Amino acid sequence: MSTETDEELSELTTILNDAKLEHMIFKPHYENTAKKNKLINKSITKIIETINLIKIIRNNNITVLLGSPCLRNRLAHLITKVRYGSYIRSLHPDSKNPSSLSDKIYFKFKKFGILNRHLNPYHADACFISTPINSNFLQARSISSDRIKSIGAVWLEDNTRILLTNAPRRIFYLTQAYKEHNKPEAHLEQIEIIKRLLEISSEIKTDIIIRRHPRDNYDYVNEIGSQNIAINDDSPRDFMEQLNKQDTVISAFSTMAFEIAHLGGTIQFITLDSISAYEVAFRDVGIKPISWREIQQHHINSPTKIECNVFFEYQLMHLQEFCAES
Repeated sequence: MSTETDEELSELTTILNDAKLEHMIFKPHYENTAKKNKLINKSITKIIETINLIKIIRNNNITVLLGSPCLRNRLAHLITKVRYGSYIRSLHPDSKNPSSLSDKIYFKFKKFGILNRHLNPYHADACFISTPINSNFLQARSISSDRIKSIGAVWLEDNTRILLTNAPRRIFYLTQAYKEHNKPEAHLEQIEIIKRLLEISSEIKTDIIIRRHPRDNYDYVNEIGSQNIAINDDSPRDFMEQLNKQDTVISAFSTMAFEIAHLGGTIQFITLDSISAYEVAFRDVGIKPISWREIQQHHINSPTKIECNVFFEYQLMHLQEFCAES
């Protein structure tokens, strides 16, 4: 098992334990060295990380590699010929926008008609997904439907419902790392959204709290110039555990927003002018969002209705079949 985030590691560990599948967790050997030596840059650490993963696979007769859809895992799969299953937990609505270096390389080659499957950032023997939204995304990224397998949202299995309490109402806005993902127009819209929410929060005397995406490094307090903004950087689980049903969570498009809605929270989805793919994804799951430019006081009290379950039910069958074929 080779993951990129703590959430993926925790979830895949639970999944493999539930499936009663023996597994080994890959931990980069360069990690402590990199902390001591600041001259080791990201590219070098990624190379060392990949070499270590290949060694572990070969030395331990690993038959299946399960983990994040990342370059390290694709290279290990290509070199060792081990079967590779990618785990895609987050919702991906925009198949046309490159969000990583691997994505940019893939789109550049695709532009010139070069469609080698190993250049595809989502290439794997099987892609295990939590939501039908990702099925549409992967097929748009040239992954055949027979390789796309539902596994469901294991992290929602043990989460309690969000309850109504006597605590004061709060407004939360879930940011996205638009600047880091090379979406400058969306980043500017996000700043304008927060400014608008500050106006509304002042009118209705309600606190606004910015729940910052883990990869979002923007300094909203100083850059927007308001001391009325509170920033929340808690882990996803800790954040959701502190929500009350009377809180309103506003989101353009976020996996966490769909999770909160699934657990009974109050969500208001909004659209951005610069990302039309959001509107398509919302339509596909029966959601009618509003434009961020139209948001008014009454929208804080009028949650978006979701007409279908965005997440698949948790199931192990496809993963067990995949591992049995190895």
